[in-house]
Amino acid sequence: VYDALHGVGAGVLDVGLIRAGARVETLRASVDPSFGGVEPDPVGAQLDALCRHVRRDARAGLGLATDGDADRLAVIDAGGRALSDCELLALLVDNCERTGRAHEAIALSDATGSFVARVAALHGLAVLRCGAGFRSLSAALTEGRASLAGDESGGFALARFGAFQTERGNHRVWFGGWRDMDFLEFIGQEPLWCSGVSFGRKREQRIGIAVGDRLGVRRAEQFLPASGGERGAEDEHGAA
Repeated sequence: VYDALHGVGAGVLDVGLIRAGARVETLRASVDPSFGGVEPDPVGAQLDALCRHVRRDARAGLGLATDGDADRLAVIDAGGRALSDCELLALLVDNCERTGRAHEAIALSDATGSFVARVAALHGLAVLRCGAGFRSLSAALTEGRASLAGDESGGFALARFGAFQTERGNHRVWFGGWRDMDFLEFIGQEPLWCSGVSFGRKREQRIGIAVGDRLGVRRAEQFLPASGGERGAEDEHGAA
């Protein structure tokens, strides 16, 4: 089941899947400049409809959603659970190593956590930690220090065509559809990973238990003292 969130992925990812032989049911597949009045971000409440649909439809083995410009991917397993960005990145690293596209070292942002690094270690891949933002990760790719790069927000690129260099520095080439198809290639090789139970058991057997999540903060001022030495409302209630 593919939820395009009224973005530009409609008519692209679903068509690619159908041509690859998959049976695809679409949700919110009409392109709408206002995105149906909701934020086209495949996280949290925006995934509720897709999760319910996958749980209720016995034929659904997988749920996918992309954001407005289709450069971010969310994955729902057969049990209706959304995989975290780090879980998705770990599966991509695993697949790329086994298909010869990851070798020697990978670059990860500092905020990515330990789960992806443990998957890399399982395959004997060195991990290069980089600062926040994809600029430093792109530098690792263009300088030949890493074969692939990823971050905690779902960013992913391969050295072969994941970044380029200009006089102003390193830049990322983003093609979310390629990453989406790479993940589906992995699922095709190990279909049991679609099952939430199978995913959890395989992960724990091979890597151990890992727990992680992201906390969204709208603005830093929520956690800063108000002017005049008084505490702000968010700070007063211990939002941090």
